[in-house]
Amino acid sequence: MNPSQHMTFALYEMTTHTSKKVLLFILEWGTPRRDASKTFYEYLLQVKRMSLTTIRKQFNQSQRQKIEKSGDIGTFDVSLIFLCIVHGCDGLAPPGDAKWTTRAETLERYVTSIKTYRNNFLHGEYDITHTEFLKVTEELRDLLNKTLERAAEIYNIGDEILQGILQDINTEINSLRNNPSQATNSHALFLDRQRQMVKVEGKLELKKIYREESSFGPASNLLGKSKVRVDKVFTTMEIKQEGSQTQFIQYSELLAKAEERRVDNGKDCSVLLIEGPAGVGKTTLTRKMISDWASGTSSMETLTDYDFVLLSRCRDEIHSLGNLLGTLMPKIKIKVQSDNDMMNYLSGNRLMFIVDGLDEMNSASDRVLREIMGMSRDDDITVLCTTRPNKVPDFKRYVPDKFDIMHVKVLGIEENKREEFVRNYSLALQDPGTENKDISGLLRYLARKDSRMQAHWRFPFNLVLVTILWFFDPQAVNSLTTATELFTKTHELCIKRLLQRLSDHEETRTVEGFELRDKVKKVMKKLCKEAFLSHCDNAVVLSRPSVERLKGACRPPRLPANEVLGAFLVLATSLTGDEEKYSFPHKSMQDFLAAMHVKEIIMADEVGLNIPEIIDGFENVLSHQEVPQNISNSLINEINLVLLKCQREASRQLPSIQSVLEGATKEAALYIGQETKLDLVKYQNILIHLTGLLHLGGKTLAEERATELVELLKATGIRDTSQWLDLLSEVKCDNTITALISKKIDLTGCIFIRDEHLAAFLRVLSHARPSPLVLDISGDPEDIPSLSELLRAMKGKTWEVRLSPRLPTPESRRQRPRGSASASFPKKSGSIQSVLEGATKEAALYIGQETKLDLVKYQNILIHLTGLLHLGGKTLAEERATELVELLKATGIRDTSQWLDLLSEVKCDNTITALISKKIDLTGRIFIRDEHLAAFLRVLSHARPSPLVLDISGDPEDIPSLSELLRAMKGKTWEVRLWLRHDFRHPRAGGSVLEEALQQVFRR
Repeated sequence: MNPSQHMTFALYEMTTHTSKKVLLFILEWGTPRRDASKTFYEYLLQVKRMSLTTIRKQFNQSQRQKIEKSGDIGTFDVSLIFLCIVHGCDGLAPPGDAKWTTRAETLERYVTSIKTYRNNFLHGEYDITHTEFLKVTEELRDLLNKTLERAAEIYNIGDEILQGILQDINTEINSLRNNPSQATNSHALFLDRQRQMVKVEGKLELKKIYREESSFGPASNLLGKSKVRVDKVFTTMEIKQEGSQTQFIQYSELLAKAEERRVDNGKDCSVLLIEGPAGVGKTTLTRKMISDWASGTSSMETLTDYDFVLLSRCRDEIHSLGNLLGTLMPKIKIKVQSDNDMMNYLSGNRLMFIVDGLDEMNSASDRVLREIMGMSRDDDITVLCTTRPNKVPDFKRYVPDKFDIMHVKVLGIEENKREEFVRNYSLALQDPGTENKDISGLLRYLARKDSRMQAHWRFPFNLVLVTILWFFDPQAVNSLTTATELFTKTHELCIKRLLQRLSDHEETRTVEGFELRDKVKKVMKKLCKEAFLSHCDNAVVLSRPSVERLKGACRPPRLPANEVLGAFLVLATSLTGDEEKYSFPHKSMQDFLAAMHVKEIIMADEVGLNIPEIIDGFENVLSHQEVPQNISNSLINEINLVLLKCQREASRQLPSIQSVLEGATKEAALYIGQETKLDLVKYQNILIHLTGLLHLGGKTLAEERATELVELLKATGIRDTSQWLDLLSEVKCDNTITALISKKIDLTGCIFIRDEHLAAFLRVLSHARPSPLVLDISGDPEDIPSLSELLRAMKGKTWEVRLSPRLPTPESRRQRPRGSASASFPKKSGSIQSVLEGATKEAALYIGQETKLDLVKYQNILIHLTGLLHLGGKTLAEERATELVELLKATGIRDTSQWLDLLSEVKCDNTITALISKKIDLTGRIFIRDEHLAAFLRVLSHARPSPLVLDISGDPEDIPSLSELLRAMKGKTWEVRLWLRHDFRHPRAGGSVLEEALQQVFRR
C-alpha cells in the first residue's frame, strides 16, 4: 500500500470516527433530560414532544429502527447522530432555520459542516499529496475544535472537562497525522466511497438518461421525425380518487396526498396505483414526472425531495432489480462489484419507483416488482404503478402490509384543456421557422357537441392521432364518428404513406400501383397476426423472432423490409439498449390490428350476404319492371325470409368466435413457446374493435353470431350500464347488436344519464322503462344537439324525467356535493319546499328570466335555516323537521362527515338530531376526528360502532369534548381505538385531563 493510500485512510478515520466522537459529545451535552435507560425514540416522543408524524417524516425506516431499539447513541452513524442533534438537542435553532447553513460562527453551522466535510471527502479523489494531507487535517482539526468550544459555551460545560476532551481529540488527530499507516479500515472506506459515488454520480447519470426518455412519439411511424418533448405538450389531466364520486386530485398534489394518507394510516411505505384505459395518458404522466425530477424543478409537490426516482417498464425483459439499476446507471454498474451491491448502496436513500404498465407485465418484470416491494423491509419507499383496469383486482397480492395504497383513476384531458393540448402538439410537429399550419378547422371539429367522439377526445392518444390525420387529410377527420373509425383511418393513412414511399423507392419504383397495393395487403395480414401473437405474450415490443417473420414476409414480394416495418411500427426505446427493437405505436393500435386479425379469420368462413343491398337491388328491378306494389311487397318479404334463412343455416356451420379466439391463442402458444390460455378479460379492447370492424364491413351479422359476440363482451368484464353505453359510443353496430346490448343494460328504475352517453342512450331508448330518468347535463344544453334529439324522441312517453343542467368548473366538481336538482316531496301548503319554490318564482320576475328551484344551490341557506329555527326557541313540529332533513339530504349532504359537519355548524333540537342520526351509518367501523367529537357526542345514543376509532391530531389537553365523550361512553361495551397523533404526554408526567377521563372510564 503506497503512502497516498495510507493518508487517505487516515483522513477517513478523522472524518468518520473522530468526527463522530465530537458529534456524540454535542448530543450528550444537548440532551440533559434524556434518560439513558430509554430509547432515543422515547426521548423524542416524551421529552421533545415530537409527533409520530414528524418522526416518520424526518427519520427513514432504517433510522427509526435504530432509535427505537436502543438508547446507546454510540451505535449511531454520523448521519443519524446529525439528525438526532437537529431534532433532539436543546438550545438550537429549529430544523430548516438559516443558522444551520449560514456562514456565521454558529454551532448549527459547525455541526452541518462536519457532516458535509465527511460527504465531500468520500466523493474526493483517492490520490493525495502529503501537503494536501496536512492542509486537510488542520482544516478538520480547526472545525472540530471550534465545534466543541462553541457547544461547551452553549451547554455550560466546565473548562477543565472541555480541555480534557480537546486534548484527546487532538492527540487522536496528531497520531493519525504523524503515522497514517495505522489507519487500516480500508474496506469501510471503500464501501462508503462506493455508496457516495452511487448517490452523486449515479444520480447525474440517471438524470441524463431521463432527459432522453422524456420525449414521446406515439405515431412517429407516420411523422418520420424526432419525438416531442413531454414538457412541451403536457396538459393537466383529470384525476379522480377511487371510491369517491367528487374528490378530484390535481397532478401537482398526487404525491403529497399519497404521503399524507401514508402518515395518517401509520404505514412505512406508500403505493400510488394509477388506473386508466389505454391512451388516457398514464405513460405520458410518468414521462412528465421523470422529466421534472431530472430537471430539478417540478410542479408536482415533493417530487424533487426524492434522492432517486427509478423507472421500471413492465414490457422490458429485465430479470432482477439489480439488473434494472444497472441498466438505468450503466457507467456506475461498471464501477461496482455486483447487482446486489448496487441495491445496498441505494438503501437508506429516499426512493421512488415508477412501475409503468402492470397490464404488460411478463415473468421478468413480475420478479422485479416483487423485489421492489421487498425493499420495504428496510427502507421507506414510494411505488407508483400504472395499469389498465383489468390488472387492478389482483394487484394487492403484490403489496406487503407495510404499504398504504392510494388508488386513483386518470380520466383524461378535460374538455376545456383539449384545445391547449392540440395547439401545443401541432406546434411541436412543425419544423422551426416554417409558417404555422392552420388548425382552426380541426379545433372547430373537436368542439362539435353533436359528435359521438366527444368522450374519446379526453384520450391524449386519440387527440394525437386526429391531429396527425388533420395534417394529411382534413376531410377524413370530418367524417369520424367512432374510435374504431379513427384507428381505421389512421391505418389507411399509414398504408397510403407507405405506398407513396414505395413508388419512389429504388427497389419498387417500377412496380404498378395496384400490384404494390396487393403486396402490401398480404404483408398487412402478417402484421395483424403478429399484433395478436404479441398481445397473447403481453408484449407491445415485438420479439426478435416476430420481427424476423415480418421481414421474411417482405422477401417474396420484394418489398424493402425497413420501409414497410417503419410505416406501421416505431423503434422501441429500451433501457437495456442492447439491440434495435420494434414496437407498436401504442397498445390501443396493437389491439386494433389484433382485432383485424380475428376479423380476417371469422370473415374467411362467412357467407357474406349483404342483405340490405340485395333487397335494394331487387326493389330497383321490380320498380324498373313496374311490378304492382302489392306483388312487389310480397316478393320482397319472401326474398328477405329466404336470405335470412340461408344466412342462419350457413352461420350454424361456422366456427364460433370463441373457438376462433381459442384456436388463434393455441397457435400463438406455438410461436411464443409457452402455453397460453384464453383469458377473455385480456381481449376486451380487441372484441370492442371487432364489433366495430364487423359493422364497418357492411354486412349484417347473423343473430347467432351477434348473440355470441355480446356474450363474449360481457365475459370480458363489461357489466354495468355505463360500460355498455361507453361501448355504444365507441363503435357503430347494427340494430341486432344494439337490441342484444339493450337486454344487458338495466333500463328500468332510476336511470342516470350524463352528457357523454346521451347519443348512446338514444339508440336503446325504445327498450327503456325508467322511473325516473335523470339527465345530468354538465355542458351547455344549447351545444348538445343529442339532448334535444333525445327529448323529441321521448315525446309521448309517460315517464318522470328530471333534467339537471349544470355548468361546473373542475374546482366546483372537487368541492361541490352532487345531488339531484329536482327532489320530489309532497308540496303541502306552507311546506318549506313550496316556500322556496314561491320565492324562486318571485325572484324570476325581478331578474327577468325563468329560474328553477335547484336545491343544491340552497344548501348553505338550508343549513342556516336549521340553526335559525332552533334559535327561535320553538320546537319544530316533527313533520316539518322531517321535511327539513330530507331537503338537506337533497342538497347533497349524504355521508357521515357531511352530517357531522352540519351538527358542528348549527344547534338543533333533539327531533332534528334524531332524524339526522338515522341518515348517518352509525354501525360498523366509525372513524371520528377532532373536529367531529362534539357532533358525534350528540348522536352517541344512536351509535353501535365496531370499532370506534378516535383519530386525534390536536393536543388532547386542549380538546374538552374528547374527555366528555370518553366519560359519556362509560359502561359501553364497544371496542374503542384511541389514536393520539399530537406530541404525546406520558400519564406519569401528571396533570393530564385526558388521563383523568380515561381513569374514570376504565376504573374497575
